[in-house]
Amino acid sequence: MRVLVTGANGFVGRHLVRLLSKQEEIELFAGVHHRDVWADEIEQKFGVNVIPFDLGNKDSIRELVKSAQPDQTYHLAGISKTFGVSTEDYFQINSLGTYHLGEFLLKELGVHSRLLFISSAGVYGSKGQQILTETDPVKPSSEYGASKASAEAFLWSLHAKGLDVVIARPFNHTGAGQARGFVCSDLVYRLKASIANTRVDEIPHLEVGKLHSVRDFTDVRDVVTAYQMIMGNFESGSIVNVSSGHGVSVKEIVDMLVHDIACLSDVHLMTLQDQLSRVDDDIIIGNSSLLRQMGWEPKFSMMDSLRELWEI
Repeated sequence: MRVLVTGANGFVGRHLVRLLSKQEEIELFAGVHHRDVWADEIEQKFGVNVIPFDLGNKDSIRELVKSAQPDQTYHLAGISKTFGVSTEDYFQINSLGTYHLGEFLLKELGVHSRLLFISSAGVYGSKGQQILTETDPVKPSSEYGASKASAEAFLWSLHAKGLDVVIARPFNHTGAGQARGFVCSDLVYRLKASIANTRVDEIPHLEVGKLHSVRDFTDVRDVVTAYQMIMGNFESGSIVNVSSGHGVSVKEIVDMLVHDIACLSDVHLMTLQDQLSRVDDDIIIGNSSLLRQMGWEPKFSMMDSLRELWEI
């Protein structure tokens, strides 16, 4: 079976490629925005076919599909930053790029090539303090969320023409290899930097945003396992949340990092007023009952994820 992963050298993509490369029945194709050391390594060690492409270029997407001829496509490529990006870029990459990928899969390979689109819980928008299910209305409250919702809408138009597509809506996830710009990775970076610059007789400081905000975090290893399960077990046209179903506050994450991982007795918290502390709703948790009915359960705890981040 020929399997394509777009965004293969991104944070989640790397974990997914590692998972899929262990299966002998899969001929794996990795769509990357640019070739790097990691891409060379997976090509040499695991025989993965690395194909550079540009999600913002229609011709490049067409060539990717023609080269890979995938039976299954995991579409992870796109802009993952939730702020600081122009509306035009969000639309060009996340929305139109996704549409063109689905369009060429349908044109070149027909109804027997399956697409799993990795959307986002951001499509739900600001819902207040509640647990979100797949039946909640799509009302994005950010440009990022709007770009994902738009991509979903484009794919539904192709689904009506025969495209075999399934949509995953992941909530927050973290783990080894996550870049800065996300809650957990930023907290780890800031705490490590503070400890390195703190004298023995001083207390380290840590810049934080909204300590009371509650988010639903899943370890990236559990996330990619969920993606593989969704690809193989859900009917075309399905929408599936990927979430732990449990909320963790920023304060709880800070406490785990400070006391359990860094083994500090105390830390001075400094409120950070920037984009990272801009306000989303205080509580955002996902209902993952559809996924759990298929036998999926998270194996890694929040502490596991934070340790992985810390040790990199």
